[in-house]
Amino acid sequence: MTHHLRRQLLWILLAVVVGAVDAWSIAGRLREPAAVLTVAFLLLLTAATRAGRSHRRLLAARAVRMPGNSSPTARAWQDLYDACCLPSWESHGTIHDPRMCARGAAA
Repeated sequence: MTHHLRRQLLWILLAVVVGAVDAWSIAGRLREPAAVLTVAFLLLLTAATRAGRSHRRLLAARAVRMPGNSSPTARAWQDLYDACCLPSWESHGTIHDPRMCARGAAA
């Protein structure tokens, strides 16, 4: 469990609590608290969504680095990283920039 997943679960829990109080405020015709709680509810859902995306991105990055991964794409990225430094290719597309390359490989 990554810290992003823990944060996502926390934001979801808080959103459920705020949503319940918001629903109670709407039912009681309390307009001002309901407006504030609705905004808070939407912000918590947005935070939960962003934490979930970060969690999935982190898992995907870990899957590429795992040895013995049978995915051809994962092996290709790992080979590129082993032959040179991956950031020099990511930052400049298909053109290798030796100044950005930590290993100085001529690919």
